[in-house]
Amino acid sequence: MEPQSQIPRQPFLLDSKRKSKPSLFEVDLLVSNDRYTYGFTIDSKRVLEEWLYAYPQGKKQSWFVRRSPGAHEYTFSRFLTGENKSIQALTRPNSLFLSAAAQNNHRMLIPIFEWFAKAMIFIDQEGRNDGGRAALTYRGSGTQDLILEMVKNSDLGVSGIDIEDKQTSHELKKAIEPLWVDDPEGMAALFVSLPSGTARSLRTSTYRFLSR
Repeated sequence: MEPQSQIPRQPFLLDSKRKSKPSLFEVDLLVSNDRYTYGFTIDSKRVLEEWLYAYPQGKKQSWFVRRSPGAHEYTFSRFLTGENKSIQALTRPNSLFLSAAAQNNHRMLIPIFEWFAKAMIFIDQEGRNDGGRAALTYRGSGTQDLILEMVKNSDLGVSGIDIEDKQTSHELKKAIEPLWVDDPEGMAALFVSLPSGTARSLRTSTYRFLSR
């Protein structure tokens, strides 16, 4: 991202009053059985807040807090050792301190950054990482009870999950196969013509179910 680039984000669309409001993200995560809470608040131009807390032996520690603008934009605790001030100077207003820390080999923060880069699965509006991945995750060892408990606690009215395998018909395979092409990222890509005449790539991990 360029220094003056806008931050890509999609405001909450179900409330018209919030379209111009900042977006807040916060995640509780486990890294090597240690709990952390990481979050940030952004608008389209800059990072307004960023924070990281650790919970060794269940006791909360504030590792760093960032607030912008302000005379004391960053506050680092004694628990977070490393080149904090040097990395702060390299962190642009529209970028995250955690990302800058990982790029500069901050020993304590790299494992947390790598959790987002490697362990977290993003589901976006382009339809990637769809039901095929969800089914495989649910069938994974030790995950069914955890996922079902999470769904029940969300008060969605769901009491159980069943997954049914269906055989793709020969006619559907034959109709779809000419549309599939190799994807530069090593995945399958299905190009669909939209009414405007543009083409849109719909990537999916379920291509294997259509392979011969």
